[in-house]
Amino acid sequence: MGDWGRATQQVRQFMAADLIDELTLSIVPVVLGEGRRLFGPEAGEHRLQLVAVREFPGGMVQVKYAVKRG
Repeated sequence: MGDWGRATQQVRQFMAADLIDELTLSIVPVVLGEGRRLFGPEAGEHRLQLVAVREFPGGMVQVKYAVKRG
């Protein structure tokens, strides 16, 4: 398992343990046709609230979410 695989596994574990307060996701405008899931079923279901959106030259978008509690 490479670094990306370990990172996604850690995110899933932290989400399942309710240890994450915010998520910042960077979306790069490239369609790969396949890939790994960042969140799997073991992460559980979490409600998110959009906090911020940033656009960058070249089309990348970064979104920040707060994890809603309760």
